[in-house]
Parts: sequence; C-alpha cells; structure tokens
Amino acid sequence: MVFLGSAVITIVATPWINNDALIIPKVILLFTLALYLLPTLYKNLKTLFQEVRLRILFFISITFILNMILTIVTSEAPWEQEFFGRTGRGLGFTTYFSLYIVTLYTALKIRKSDLSKLFLWLSISCLLSSVYSLLQYYGLDTFEWRTQTNGIIGTIGNPNFQSSFISIAFVPACVYLWGQKFKITKILSCASILLFTLYICESTQGYIALAAAITIFILIYQWYLKDKIYFTFTIILTGVLGTFAILGMLNRGPLRQYLYKVSVQSRGEMWDTGLSIIKDNPLFGIGLDSFGDYSLMYQSEKTSQGIAEYIDNVHNFFIQFAATGGISLAIIHIVLLIFTAHSFLTIQKNISRFDNMVTALFAAWISYQLQSIISPAAIPSLVWNYVISGAIIGMARFSSLEENPKPNFHKKSLKISKIPGDTNLLGILLSIFALLITLPLFHADKLARQANLKRDANLAVEAAKKYPESVVRYNLLGADLYNSGLYDLSLEIGRSAVKFNPNSYQTWILVLLNPKATTLERNIAKAELMKIDPYNSIIRNYKIE
Repeated sequence: MVFLGSAVITIVATPWINNDALIIPKVILLFTLALYLLPTLYKNLKTLFQEVRLRILFFISITFILNMILTIVTSEAPWEQEFFGRTGRGLGFTTYFSLYIVTLYTALKIRKSDLSKLFLWLSISCLLSSVYSLLQYYGLDTFEWRTQTNGIIGTIGNPNFQSSFISIAFVPACVYLWGQKFKITKILSCASILLFTLYICESTQGYIALAAAITIFILIYQWYLKDKIYFTFTIILTGVLGTFAILGMLNRGPLRQYLYKVSVQSRGEMWDTGLSIIKDNPLFGIGLDSFGDYSLMYQSEKTSQGIAEYIDNVHNFFIQFAATGGISLAIIHIVLLIFTAHSFLTIQKNISRFDNMVTALFAAWISYQLQSIISPAAIPSLVWNYVISGAIIGMARFSSLEENPKPNFHKKSLKISKIPGDTNLLGILLSIFALLITLPLFHADKLARQANLKRDANLAVEAAKKYPESVVRYNLLGADLYNSGLYDLSLEIGRSAVKFNPNSYQTWILVLLNPKATTLERNIAKAELMKIDPYNSIIRNYKIE
C-alpha cells in the first residue's frame, strides 16, 4: 500500500483540471494515504512503545507534529497557507504530518523481503516520469505547462527536481534489475533512459547527487571486500573530485566553467535571508511554507543589490525548517537524520557483510540528503525519502536480515495488537474524512482554471475568494483582470487579498497600481510595500497621482 501509494503520488497530475496540477493532487493523495494508515498505527501502539527504535521514531514524529501545531497557532501567517501549504509548493502541515505517518508505518511493517517491492515501485515511478520528460523534450506532450524552465518537468515539477529524483532511484533500480532475468539488457535499457533524461534536464545537482550515490555504494562494497588499496584509492579520488566540484560551484578551479551557475550566488542570498529570519523568529518561525511572505523584508541591502531573486523557499531544508517553524523544528529534522544514519550502521553491524539491497537503500537516502542542502523539497522525492528513512529504521530492529524482530524487552510483553486488514472500515472512513478536508483545495484551483479558460471575470473573482484562500491564486487572477482592463474587479480581488495576507508583496501591488483605488488606499499600499521590501527603490520613487 505505501509503495504503490508513493508511486501514484509521484506520477499523478491533473493538468486538464487544475492550474496547480503537480502539487494539489499529490497533497490530497498523500494526506488520504496517511489517514488510511492511522488505524494500523493506533492498533500497534504497544509495539511502537515497546521496541526502542520504534519508540524513538514515534517520539520524533509526535514532537515534529506538535511543533508544527504550535507554529500555526503562534504565527501571523494565514492558517490555510500553513495547513495546506503555499500554492506551487504544498509544503504545509498536511504534507509533513502525512510524511511522518508514512515513516512510522513503514518502520513498523518493513521486512527485508519488502525491499524488492520498494525498489520496484520506486523504479517504475522514476521511469514513468522520465519517459514523460522525454515526451516533453521532443514536443510530444499533449498539455501546455506554465513554466519558466527548459520545459523538462516530468511529473515532479521542474528539471532540478526530475534530475534529483533520478539520482535517488538510479542505484536501487540497477540493483533490483540485477536480480531479474536478462539483467544486463534491462539494466542498460533502464540506465539509458534515466541518464539521457538526466542529460536533457541540464541540472548539475542531479549529476553530483548521482555520483555521490554510486560512490557510497562502491565504498561500502570495497569496505566489506577488505581490499584496502581500492578503498583508499576511492576515498582519495572522491575527496579530490569533491574538492574540485565544490571549488567549481564557487567559480574556482578547473571545473568552474562546467559547475558554476548564477544560482550558486542566488542560494547564498537565500540562505542569508533565511538566517536573518531565524535571528528574529527563533522559537516558532514565521509560519509553515510562508517564507515567500517575508523573504523581501529580511533580505539585506547587499542582497537587494545582488541577484535579488524573489523566492518562496530558502533552498536548504535546515534553514527552511528553522525559518518557518523555528529552530526546534530544524533540530528535530536533524535528529531524524542522525537516527536514520545510526540505524543503517546498526544494520551493518548486525549483518557484518555487504548487502546490495540495504546499501542501495542507503545510497538513495544519502543522495537526497545532499540535495536537501541546496534545493527545496518536491513532494515525490520527499515521500520516497521518508519511506526510505522508515525502511532503514524499521530494519534496524532486526538482529539480522531475517524476518524475526530483535527482542529487546521481556518476553511476556510481546503481545501485539492485531493488525487490521488493509481495507479496514476505520481507515476507509478516515480516508473519506481526508478527502472532505482537502477537496475544497482541489475545487478552488479548478475554478481558477475554468475562469482562465472561459475568460469569465466574475468566475475569477469567485475563484480567488474561494476557501481555502491563496495569495498565489489571488495574485494570478488579480493580475489577469488588471491586464484585461477590468480594474474594478482586480481591485476587489486586491482588497480581499491584503485582508487575507497583509504580508504578501504581490497583493499590495494589486492595490497600488490600480487606477480605481482611492489615493488613500494607494498610499497605504505604498507604505506597506516599503515595510515588506524596504530597499526597493522603484516602490520608494513611485509617484501616486
């Protein structure tokens, strides 16, 4: 259920229905899956408390969820934005709550024999998204996507996300196919599709993450091969190439013409802004998935004179968590990473040999963690990352890679509640409840798309105000009405938008530029914009007539 669900979440898209077609259906399916799994976790609370690793993971999960709730309660960000996530990102409470439920469930149920299924569905989802990327590359996509990239978005969202997903799935896919008939032919075919897709994505981070995953796999193999010469040579080579890669990304050294991009400087500005937010909001942050509302306000004067790219994500998991949910949220995330790495070491200590399945799993996990330092989160990669984390932690419960869990408590306490069937009634009811909660998000975005297609101004106003409100939807529809000369309706949207989220830069622009707004309204809008973006000389010098 989890592996199949993760695959469906990865490839699902509704471009014929939604504007935000790669985020909203994934959020809905992920939340529905998580609530379906809840009854099983509840029935197995005794096991979760009795087994040390499950108890630790349970504590990490509950602490993270409670921290998110406190952030929602204490922040000034709109609760709808924090709960559902920002349009185009979907990284709100529902997503991270669901991810931790999936992680717990995976850790509870995983067995060594399940790894082949995990690899199978991970490989299938990556291949399908990659084949779709190839269709986009050759102009065979039947849908028109609104994107500022090179158009290779797959079902993940952009070229960087697609290349990152390939780096996660590549080693597990090859290891899985190694155990199949005609393995050489299948591996070569699969590798050719994935590597060519990686090439057309034109994303440096995908190459680096893939190289890291392959290197980790080789190093662990050489360690158990007990060939010190090869192991030492690989370590030295990796260190040298890694150093050159880092220098290249910083516009230094012989690889700079291949690795340096303006985005490196831009990420430095993003991180600097994120750190400024953390300094002023250390406890519970500014609000889940709300970085875009404060990124201009907290950027330095130096940053404002640099690339000064408008951003709604820090492009670094640790800073993003700390800025939007407080330092404690980032610490909990780091604890989960350390616990997962420790669990892998425990597995290796228990088996004392090279296992290609376990090593491939860890290589995929490492690949994602490296990317999390420089990239925002994409829901498909996030889901598989948390599934893999749960699998590593769950398998560390075993004294070997056999099917029997490692006993670490008294024999009489081994009574485990009966696990309900996969189609249990309570799980179905909770799934329906999840759909009822999230379908308004789907419906509001659907109305926005219909308004654009029909060029229906009144429907656009209705869609903009529809629950759950979204600053992105307000801004897009308000701008469309303004560009069409429908200033009265655009102003109506602008007025509603600034009430919904007075910290959003774009919403005040809808009021400032609108000739139908009163002079007082426009002066207020200018003053608010100067608070939000204090170094913006264009706004400072803007004359209101």
